Amino acid sequence: MQFLNLHGCLPTSYLFGLEQSEPLRDDNGDLPAHYLSYIRAAQHQLLRLWRAGFICRPIQQRATDNANYHEYVYDLTEKGRAYLVDDGLWLDSIRPTGPWVHQLFVSCVTASIDLLCRRDGYRYVPPHEYLAGKSMKVDVPFRWKDGRVHTQPLCPDAVFAIDYGKNRYIAFALEADRNTETAVSKKRRSPTVKTHERTIRQYAGLIGGKLYKKAYAREAHMVLLFITVSPGKARKFADLVGPAIGACSYIAAGHVEEMGIPFKPPPILEDIWSGDLLRFGKEPFVMKKAA
Repeated sequence: MQFLNLHGCLPTSYLFGLEQSEPLRDDNGDLPAHYLSYIRAAQHQLLRLWRAGFICRPIQQRATDNANYHEYVYDLTEKGRAYLVDDGLWLDSIRPTGPWVHQLFVSCVTASIDLLCRRDGYRYVPPHEYLAGKSMKVDVPFRWKDGRVHTQPLCPDAVFAIDYGKNRYIAFALEADRNTETAVSKKRRSPTVKTHERTIRQYAGLIGGKLYKKAYAREAHMVLLFITVSPGKARKFADLVGPAIGACSYIAAGHVEEMGIPFKPPPILEDIWSGDLLRFGKEPFVMKKAA
């Protein structure tokens, strides 16, 4: 239950992932035989918690095609939260906000990275620990196409870090986009409209301008993870970086197709962790090998 407290609502397979310490699939993409015993034990425990009212299956997961054929998504109930508080297990975590499917998207990304860090011997530093009481929202000055510097608030969907060991840390700002924002404002001279182009320019100020070091009181290098819903949309975002700020090492784009429309709960996101994330003018970024 503490994992739901930490990340937010999650599909069943993510909670199963906590019960095993080896890769979820072998080199052929098949589940190892011994994993079935973990599945049975975890499934039994989830059913017990659900029947006892400690966790729930949010109704919003039904609002998609073929919902009966998708794995369940679980979240904490008030009873579950009270139990964690009473047992001293409650974490003052920073959970995703916004529409429920967006929350699920963000939770799946952060929980995947957490699980895969555990598997590979790294430590995931969650948002509440990374921020240590600082606000995630930052007023960021950025240079717009009119040549002037404007200031607008910027609030990532999550900020976290990975401790790769041997004093190697990288911080990450996450933007999860279900194709709800336009790439370039039709009001070409308006810096007040939130678009991908403005996001890029703001992160150039936050990360490229080192503003995050003051805002978050952290020194570790930061990377923007822009995760969208298709390879084409990830490429389109990466291609916008060049005209806005040039070749860039600290903006990386990837995708989770299951979070498009209609959505379905995605499996643990191995491709975000060990696959190539796109960068403009630079080699692909691989989180697993970043440090």
